[in-house]
Amino acid sequence: MYQYLYSLVANFEMRLILISTVLSITFSCTPNTEQDNWGEEIEIEKMKVLNLHDTLMLEMKDVSNLLKLLETATLDSGLDQQSKEPYDLAIVKLRNADKDMWDWMHNFDVAFQDEEDSITLVYFENQFMKIDSVRVLFESSLLNGEELISKLGNNSFP
Repeated sequence: MYQYLYSLVANFEMRLILISTVLSITFSCTPNTEQDNWGEEIEIEKMKVLNLHDTLMLEMKDVSNLLKLLETATLDSGLDQQSKEPYDLAIVKLRNADKDMWDWMHNFDVAFQDEEDSITLVYFENQFMKIDSVRVLFESSLLNGEELISKLGNNSFP
């Protein structure tokens, strides 16, 4: 009888060990989807930032060209000081857009990686908001500058 009870307990322990081993192997071989999701989210956010940066880099040439055009046009226009104010303001806005882009680029760290994935994700989300505000500044200053150039009759801006 004792031998029968001992074999049941021994078999139970063996089953428990076997089940524990199988479960351990199963869970250790299963990919950590939470960590994978963080990495994927970080890469998506980082690519959003880099794509917007690349788009704005192309527009920097337009900002620079329009800035030169406005500066030259206002000098040669013969406008009085009061009439020149909107042009001077447009020049300041274009310079600010250019400066903000350079400032952002100097402060951006494409290789940023914190020990906590959530902090890394927040970093790239914040960087997207910052570069998007530069985009808004680019768009508004370019549009304003183009309108003013057309008022002067200078249609040499593409």
